[in-house]
Amino acid sequence: MNSKEVSQAEGKMASLPQHRNKVSQLLDISMYYFNYDTHNPLDLDKASKFALEALATGEAINYTKGIGQSYLQLSKISQEAKKYGQGKKYALKAVDVSKNLGATDLYGEALVMLWSTSTLTGASHQTGIRLIQNAGEAFKRSGNLKREGDCLEELADLYQMEGDYAKALIELKKAMELYKHSGFKKLQNIYELTGRVHLLMGNLDKGVECLVNAENTADAMGETIEFYSTLNNSIAMAYTTFGQPDKALPYIEKALQIAVELNRPERVEVILVNYVSILSKLQRTDKAIALVDKMIVQYPTIKRQDAPVWECMMADIYIDRKEFAKAAQYCEGIERKIKKNGKELNKDDIFDFISSIIRCNIALGNYKKALLYNTKYDSLCNIRSRVFCNTYHMWAFKIDSAAGNYVSAIKHYQQYKQVNDEMLGETKARQINQLNILHESEKKDKNILLLKEQAQSQENSLKSANFVRNTTLAGFMIMSVFIFIIYRNYRQNLRSNVILKSQKEEIDVKNTSLENLISEKEWLLKEIHHRVKNNLHMVVGLLASQCEFLTGKEAVQAINESQRRVEAMSIIHQKLYQSENLSMIDMPSYIYELTENLADSFDSAKQVRFQLDICNIEFPLSHSVPVGLILNEAITNAIKYAFPGEAEGVIDIVLKQEGKGFLLSVRDNGVGIDEHFSIDESPSLGLKLMQGLTGDMQGDFLIRNNNGTEIEIRFSINEDREAIPNII
Repeated sequence: MNSKEVSQAEGKMASLPQHRNKVSQLLDISMYYFNYDTHNPLDLDKASKFALEALATGEAINYTKGIGQSYLQLSKISQEAKKYGQGKKYALKAVDVSKNLGATDLYGEALVMLWSTSTLTGASHQTGIRLIQNAGEAFKRSGNLKREGDCLEELADLYQMEGDYAKALIELKKAMELYKHSGFKKLQNIYELTGRVHLLMGNLDKGVECLVNAENTADAMGETIEFYSTLNNSIAMAYTTFGQPDKALPYIEKALQIAVELNRPERVEVILVNYVSILSKLQRTDKAIALVDKMIVQYPTIKRQDAPVWECMMADIYIDRKEFAKAAQYCEGIERKIKKNGKELNKDDIFDFISSIIRCNIALGNYKKALLYNTKYDSLCNIRSRVFCNTYHMWAFKIDSAAGNYVSAIKHYQQYKQVNDEMLGETKARQINQLNILHESEKKDKNILLLKEQAQSQENSLKSANFVRNTTLAGFMIMSVFIFIIYRNYRQNLRSNVILKSQKEEIDVKNTSLENLISEKEWLLKEIHHRVKNNLHMVVGLLASQCEFLTGKEAVQAINESQRRVEAMSIIHQKLYQSENLSMIDMPSYIYELTENLADSFDSAKQVRFQLDICNIEFPLSHSVPVGLILNEAITNAIKYAFPGEAEGVIDIVLKQEGKGFLLSVRDNGVGIDEHFSIDESPSLGLKLMQGLTGDMQGDFLIRNNNGTEIEIRFSINEDREAIPNII
């Protein structure tokens, strides 16, 4: 649609009846504004408005496909507006609506958007791999070769980010075949990715060859100049990975030059971060500062309010220059933006931001603040890869060394060295395995080619035999007998093949039926947990509504405490339907989310800091709910009573294994309880609830004064239970 057609269509919308055509036209108008200028918030708002109207119309007439298309469009708009969490919610709804609709293309596109938004909200590469594989299967069922190839290309990119280069090359080869069969000729992007993978594997000649093919294909296809920016950036980062930043410099300069010519602020920002990193490695920080200042003048949006990208670059530059006072000013800006926009930031970027703060505070001798942020770093990396966890140990080693805690420093360094050695060994083993996979793949291709040659040779032999049979009578008789024998064997083989094929089809049908039953069971379990979570949220909402009609302080307080208890259980069911394991709860991420939720619910929590020491463990639902409710009560009591007035404090939360049992400890450094305190005489419902829940787990409950109030619960999980904890 052009601007005139859009204007006419907008004028007619109000008079159109509720019909499928109206849904389609609303989505067309939304797509027009979405594509018109994605950098203009007003256009995105218009795109969102018409998509929401399409959704409402589709729901009014029960047009399921239109509802799915509307959710998909809203997911794209939210992602472009950097509202990644909202985009993920819309993508999930699009997947749910289109899954059993029969519109496999729509289902595939919904899965692609779910992968994209999940990645931007911190999902693991393994989750992304699973979603992209499912999307590819959907496009395969619909016969959409182009989009199936796109999914395989994205899958290859995920594999290369995981360091599994052999699998990446295999998927890229499959994608290339699909592109060629579909008639798609713009292969420059897949050549570029293949070149990067070869470079990462150390195959410099092959990598350069593929990148040259990418450039030649781009020239032949009339590719936009923006592609050459991406290509030069890829070459630069490849050289940087191999420890050759001097060779990377001319390519990153070219990449930035093109991005500036195209006036792409977001692209300029990405390349600028890489450029500054390369200059820092070359110890050319003066040029880095001048470059950043120049780009800020030309593109003020780099100093945007939602992410501390500019502050992080400048802080790292001044840390490298050992001008720590200036670095500290930028680190303060990083801290402010993390606190303000932490939930909307890319989860992988947060590690870089926190690392800058830690480096700066170590250099300034602010070991307390460095330790605080390293603890936050550790809390985040408990649910990330071992690379990030290992970085935590290195930071802890540097902090403890600088602070004079040498015993702790040595311990952290030993842990860092141990994990580093393990990862190095795994890397070597993975490289050998990748070479074996490539070798087997090439061997398989050669065997296929050999079989084709053998089949051709056999066909030539039969032609020659027929010729001999027709030339002489004797040869004819001999050949007739020979053919008869071959024919009889062939018939026998044919009958056998028919039987085997029938058996195989029967087995395939049974396998498909079993897989469908398993998938249906998993879906039903997830749906149950989803609905339980929604019902619990409804209970919270009802309690909140009830508060509006209460005047008594104690009644309102009781309602608020009930809300927090329900929310503690709601988080558990939310994690169950979002995870692959439908019976076990990952305790580190659950406790971290619970503490963050409780901290947000109290104004006084601004003076309270949490220190978490949670072992990597998964609990069954039978113990996750009591543990969550106990933590809710203990933390709530600590925030409310331990730190009167404006006092600051720390709440330590420990969950660890002790022999065959477990210890859960919540301790604050506040005013503490009276030394004559007796729980039996206490009117507190929370304390009695904690004691009762501990009894349900057949555990021991202890509350005491230990420079503050300390609550200890020791419990175990019997192996004859339905599920036992999974120690990771």
